[in-house]
Amino acid sequence: QLNDKDYYFLFSAASDNQKSLEPAVCELRGFLNCIGVESEKGIVFGLNAESEGEINHNENALNQAFEFGKNS
Repeated sequence: QLNDKDYYFLFSAASDNQKSLEPAVCELRGFLNCIGVESEKGIVFGLNAESEGEINHNENALNQAFEFGKNS
């Protein structure tokens, strides 16, 4: 049963343009729709992560992910 779960999207990208991730967001929303989930609970965008571990310097993304985890 996948439709009785909470879904959060976590994206990281080298780009600093959040709009460049919209096609991926759209595809995942389409998948959730197919399994009967009407919306996701939250999205975290970790931008400007060009190399391994660089996401650890994006405090905003880390804090958002922490809050989502704390509140789920």
